[in-house]
Amino acid sequence: MALDLVDYEQKARKAVKGFWRKRKEATQKQIESGKTDQGERAGVTSGKNMDGFVDLVVDIVRANGLTHAEIHRRRAVLTLPGYFRPTKLWDLLVIHKGELIAAVELKSQVGPSFGNNFNNRTEEAIGTAHDLWTTYREEAFGKQPRPFVGWLIMVEDDSKSRSPVKDASPHFPIFVEFENASYLERYDLLCQKLVQEQLYTTACLITSKRSAASRGEFSEMSGMTSLRYCNCGSRCCYSRAAGVIWAGKLGRGSSQASARIPARHRQSVYFVSTICLTRAVAVNTICSWRSATTPPKAPVTSVSAD
Repeated sequence: MALDLVDYEQKARKAVKGFWRKRKEATQKQIESGKTDQGERAGVTSGKNMDGFVDLVVDIVRANGLTHAEIHRRRAVLTLPGYFRPTKLWDLLVIHKGELIAAVELKSQVGPSFGNNFNNRTEEAIGTAHDLWTTYREEAFGKQPRPFVGWLIMVEDDSKSRSPVKDASPHFPIFVEFENASYLERYDLLCQKLVQEQLYTTACLITSKRSAASRGEFSEMSGMTSLRYCNCGSRCCYSRAAGVIWAGKLGRGSSQASARIPARHRQSVYFVSTICLTRAVAVNTICSWRSATTPPKAPVTSVSAD
């Protein structure tokens, strides 16, 4: 059964339009109240800018076999226990019969301070994932299959975010892929490496100009971090994927294992196993890419309204 992408491009354009509109509304509201934040923070602190992307993820979950799952998006029910801190607040949680199926983090960045914010976003993403997987190892969620963990960031497409950036490392050379890479290219590399190191099941980067507020145009830096790839990766059969995973647990053939999947686990296993296959393809592709002497520059694609 193919994954239902629920017309994701149209919904992504709607999410992009909503992002820029809500930023503008939040800034205007603070100006009128006389409590404007410094710089661009006025458009960030409203906390609702990425709601359109949450809607997109919810639609994909609902359309692909988890119609009865608990999908949490209200702030009061979005915390998970942590290992290095008491709790972590996520943007979306999917829970089915007491098992954590998915946790998703959504981020955004606009100019002009791309440098400092890129470093902050990088440290946050790595720290969040390390904390979650350590918590999982300690069985804070109980004994269960590994959950899907997603990370999506929308970055402003601007001359400053596309310009080459030089770095100084006086003692040791930086990795060649970072040399003269723009901030958008660095975000693309970050997303690929987050998946390669299995910190996240999938990591997505989309870019958009401020002028996209009316039509919702957005761009993608590479196929590996595109919205489509992060949504599905490739077509697969849920039952076969579930059988493969349970075969490893039961030490039997995939068909026998699939038949023995407990009914209460079936939906969660289908969802997680689908993403596991996607991640395997991603890791193999990235490893091949890194083995090349000079990593190829991926083309930039654009998606706009008809």
